[in-house]
Amino acid sequence: MLTTEHKNEGNDSTVFARTLSSPPASRRSSKSVFSQVQNTLAEMIKRPTDVLQDIADSEIAHKLRTRDAFVSRLKTFSLTNWMGKPICLSPPLLSQYGWQCIGADTIKCCSCSSVLHVKLPSPCSENYREHCYVSRKRILECHMKICSWPSYPCSDSLVAPFQNGVQDQAKIIDDFVKRRDNLLRLGAKMPKITQTVFTELNLSEADLNSIASLHPTPEGSVIETSQIHICSVLALCGWDSKDNEKMQAPSISCDLSSRSVRLHNVYNVSESVESSKIVNMQIDVPDIQSDTCAGPVSPKRQRNESHRDSQRSPLKIAKKFFHPLDQHYAWSHWVSVLKPISKDEFETGQEDPNRYQYVVNPIIKNGKPGWQVLMETLLGHKATLSISAKSACDDINESEDFSEGIAASHQASESPTKVKMTPEKAVSDFRRLMTDITSRK
Repeated sequence: MLTTEHKNEGNDSTVFARTLSSPPASRRSSKSVFSQVQNTLAEMIKRPTDVLQDIADSEIAHKLRTRDAFVSRLKTFSLTNWMGKPICLSPPLLSQYGWQCIGADTIKCCSCSSVLHVKLPSPCSENYREHCYVSRKRILECHMKICSWPSYPCSDSLVAPFQNGVQDQAKIIDDFVKRRDNLLRLGAKMPKITQTVFTELNLSEADLNSIASLHPTPEGSVIETSQIHICSVLALCGWDSKDNEKMQAPSISCDLSSRSVRLHNVYNVSESVESSKIVNMQIDVPDIQSDTCAGPVSPKRQRNESHRDSQRSPLKIAKKFFHPLDQHYAWSHWVSVLKPISKDEFETGQEDPNRYQYVVNPIIKNGKPGWQVLMETLLGHKATLSISAKSACDDINESEDFSEGIAASHQASESPTKVKMTPEKAVSDFRRLMTDITSRK
């Protein structure tokens, strides 16, 4: 028995030893157990860093798609570096897909740093629409493959903020009031607006008074009603100003597009139109014919004098009335509603007649521009306030009438009218009571 047990124990130890023995060379892993454990631990240590990096990348991507970042890219485009481009290639459409302007006709992605040069032929050329179509398509395709902008652009609400109505009425009304109050600081130097503008905007004097009464001007400030109306129209069309009446050359600007207009060549509310039709900056030029030099004038000197005369010719700047809509860029959301770029528009074939529809018609015709949506919001807000105030007054009047009725009835119940009792009435009442008792039996 003992021998067998020892034998079994020996067999068990042999099996255990075989279990611990290394596998054949053909079945061995290329990495040792130690290296495999080491790599696993390294991956486990590295994983939180990767997660943090992914979180940081997502936060950066989110910041690049906010309104502030969108406007910041939008302001890199100007008349000097993005000149002569059609509306189908307007800056908001490029800024939506992460592009910013870094030079003349040159844009760069803010994430993958891809560079794209957009040069178009003359609008009169036959292939102009084709070049616009290709350039519009390259806005999506010229990013790097790892870039997320083609599949994850900014929201369409940044390109057309008022397309789906007003999301936050309180905010846009507050922004309107701030712009109007800033413009009021221009005083007598604010631009003059003709009655034609009020007619085009379909604004009556009653509407202007209603808009102005939403948030009255600060107490103690003496401002004419006409100036309040002008500032209301300017603010309604998206114009703002950081200047005041004391500045020599004030200006008004649109914060979204960075469009700025100097007011030195625009009629202001304090000047007469007849007396300032032309700003003449004439410089006295000596007359060649009345030169004091004796003898004939040499041809060389005559050419020099003519050249100097042409360079010293009077500089005349014709003043004009300010138009709050015409002074905006054509792609500004205050005056138009753009069609955002999408991949669907490039799925049409070359023979499809609708291939260039977004090039020819880049604006939504039935869309309401920003000034119109804001005007309807302001007037609707005023109408809502008026209706609410009227209904509140009606409720108060009704409650007062109802209270008066209750008080009257309560007073009547507490102090009934006393009727004088006569002998004849007492006898008749007694007979009526006896008749009623007899009939009950």
